Amino acid sequence: MLYLHTNTTNDGYVNGILTGAIEADGSDKVSAFKDAHSTANYIFNNPLGYDYSDSFVRMGSTLAAIENVSTSAFLDNFQGIVGTLTSSSHLLSLASMMTPAVSYSVIASSAPIAVIGSGGISNMVTGSANLVRGGMSVNFATLAYSYSIHNIAVAGNTFSINSVGANLLNANNNAISGSSLVTSAEPSGISCSPSCSGNLSGGSTIQGAFFGPNAERAGLQYGFTTNDGSIHGSVILGR
Repeated sequence: MLYLHTNTTNDGYVNGILTGAIEADGSDKVSAFKDAHSTANYIFNNPLGYDYSDSFVRMGSTLAAIENVSTSAFLDNFQGIVGTLTSSSHLLSLASMMTPAVSYSVIASSAPIAVIGSGGISNMVTGSANLVRGGMSVNFATLAYSYSIHNIAVAGNTFSINSVGANLLNANNNAISGSSLVTSAEPSGISCSPSCSGNLSGGSTIQGAFFGPNAERAGLQYGFTTNDGSIHGSVILGR
């Protein structure tokens, strides 16, 4: 599971990729996730899958709780993309395709979230789901990739994220994390003056992974700071 969650009581943002077991409801939406590498159990108020669901992935955003053996914590916003991650061996095998250069397009997006304020008195503003547009190009032979995610509309502003420089996939690791330029559509661009910076682990703006046996889907999540607050959300791309 690709995940990103917010806790406005301490202005905390946590993200990453988890492997483990899911619990699904009667509609095949994910109601809980058990981390295979810890005692953490994620419980979702609204099961993941309402923003988007197909045979490869389920995506959603919700309130959640994380429970360990002796502690628990409330998560103000949890965004997750759940599915079977493409294995490293299958990613490598895609290099032998007749056309290893593949284009992905955004087919679904969560509602972007803006967290405004700090010091435990933050306000959360939510946009609308399935409005983000964009795409990603991947050459599985050279491992080079680039992306453009735009129309991230929230809190009276619209943002775009574009990859910069040479981005290469790690052949032994199903993970996407590239350098990005974030821009604001407002005339003055003041929200990103002098710049909007990545707010995910390691200062990244984008994290992602491939899903499905032959990377039929790519999931990307974004997180960045602006002069007005922090923005984050999720997208599903298909080829």
